[in-house]
Amino acid sequence: MEGGHPFLFELDGQMIGTMTLSYPVRHWDNDPVYYARPGVALLSQFGLEPAYQGQGYGRVLFDHAVAWCSGHGCSELCLDTSDQALHLIRMYEHWGFRVVAAHRWQSVNHSSVVMALDLLQPTRG
Repeated sequence: MEGGHPFLFELDGQMIGTMTLSYPVRHWDNDPVYYARPGVALLSQFGLEPAYQGQGYGRVLFDHAVAWCSGHGCSELCLDTSDQALHLIRMYEHWGFRVVAAHRWQSVNHSSVVMALDLLQPTRG
């Protein structure tokens, strides 16, 4: 969360989700090169409690992320996820993200995909 803007999703007094938006993206060693592009915001720590998944709450968080990024002048929203997390990749693609790069983090034992959403294009799933 360092250098970002954390958000908590609370429902009926219970925290059910989180996300962190970073803009401008604070660059660390071994970050994907794509994150250094002008206008790119980063979505990270995006998650929901399992009992609330599949009910549209993730989309509520996502819509808030898009509105926040648009209000801060961002042109793209990016994220990364394991290349094995096919259900997440499909969900992000449904929301309008596209795979733009592969990345290998030094601290994990899997490869990731970097995905980007063009915030200047009005049509998203």
